[in-house]
Amino acid sequence: MLRRSRAVRPQSHKTETELQKQSPRLDRGLCFCASCGFEADPNIRASSSRHSQSPEMGVKRGKARRPLGTIVLVVVVAFVAMVLLLRHFSSLEKDIGSQSLQSETKPETSASSHLAVEHHTSAPAPSVVAVDHKVDLSMVPKEFVVLDLETTGLSPEMHEIIEVGAIRVNRDSDTHLAFQSLVKPVGKIPRKITQITGITQGMVDSDGLPLSQVLVQFQEFAGDLPIVAFNAPFDMGFIWNAAKRHGVSINNRYACALKLVRRAYPDLPSHRLVDLAKWGNLSDENTHRALGDCKRTIAVFTASASKIGERINWEVPKVDWRVSVQYHKQRDTNRSFVAETRAFEASDAELAVTRYREAMARMYEYEKLINSCHGDDQILDRLTLVLGKLGGHEELVRSVDEFTERFPETHSSVMEGILKRREKAESKLNSECGVAVQ
Repeated sequence: MLRRSRAVRPQSHKTETELQKQSPRLDRGLCFCASCGFEADPNIRASSSRHSQSPEMGVKRGKARRPLGTIVLVVVVAFVAMVLLLRHFSSLEKDIGSQSLQSETKPETSASSHLAVEHHTSAPAPSVVAVDHKVDLSMVPKEFVVLDLETTGLSPEMHEIIEVGAIRVNRDSDTHLAFQSLVKPVGKIPRKITQITGITQGMVDSDGLPLSQVLVQFQEFAGDLPIVAFNAPFDMGFIWNAAKRHGVSINNRYACALKLVRRAYPDLPSHRLVDLAKWGNLSDENTHRALGDCKRTIAVFTASASKIGERINWEVPKVDWRVSVQYHKQRDTNRSFVAETRAFEASDAELAVTRYREAMARMYEYEKLINSCHGDDQILDRLTLVLGKLGGHEELVRSVDEFTERFPETHSSVMEGILKRREKAESKLNSECGVAVQ
């Protein structure tokens, strides 16, 4: 069946102006074309300008300008933040920079004090370390050792020590001994470690010593002095692990400079030694070498201790349970001996002094077992009391000075009484000397 197709009506030919009036899209299209440089009808241009000046378009343009103000505000806030950070870092530079250590190869003739660092082992020529007079060492002990290690990695069990550096600081002296030695590892030094430290395989092969020998030398160098390391858990972890494997006893109390600097400057974005040295205007000589990092650690450690204004809280390594049992046994025996001696104070004071001397010597020995920071001041109290009655002022002063040198962290009401007793004894000695001179 055939369907009749519909007839298509012919479209009327309309002028271009009529089409423009019927179609606003054409009007907008011509506006766009006009912006591109095409010729457009003046009526259409007028229509385009009316559309551009409509209230809606004005609102849209107002909204488009708002992000510019936001950007300006962000820039101003960022500028203020930068100014505050610069002020903060300048204060840090003042604190640490005043105690900066700048290593030189020849003596200087400046007005500042000097620390002549003499190498304990065979090493390059002794260096001279200039320290500003503003260094405040009242918060640190009279003597302590600053330690730094260079290793082949981060794990004490899997990696090895390749360099040991240490400086024995004396608060009352300008001369400080330094210890530095390369260590010959069992394995090869990774290329990455050589890039960081500058220590090559050839250096340790030719100049390195066996680790067991270096540990013994370091033990003799440090003695019983407290140890300061920038990242103490890292350095002390390697030292303890190596000492245990080679049968060397290193149980010194220690302090972490990194922990201290975080307390002193908590708002710093970084507490890495490299960044602290940069902000504190410290010398960057021998960065990532043991002795160079020791010098920077001294400046950071003393500046942080001075800023906090508190005595150093030394940590003690964990003691083996067998050593702990031995310590308590000897301590209890000695305390019983002291209690028995009190009966002789009235009847035989000379014998009491002799027995108290023995008790003091025993106490010094067993306190070494746990590397204690606090001695038994009860024994010293009885000894000085009897010596004062007998007129043994010189021995009294000497005994107190020895005790305070061994245990500078001992603070108690008993110790306060002992120190007052020492002052009286010293004044009597001075008066006796004056009478003898006259």
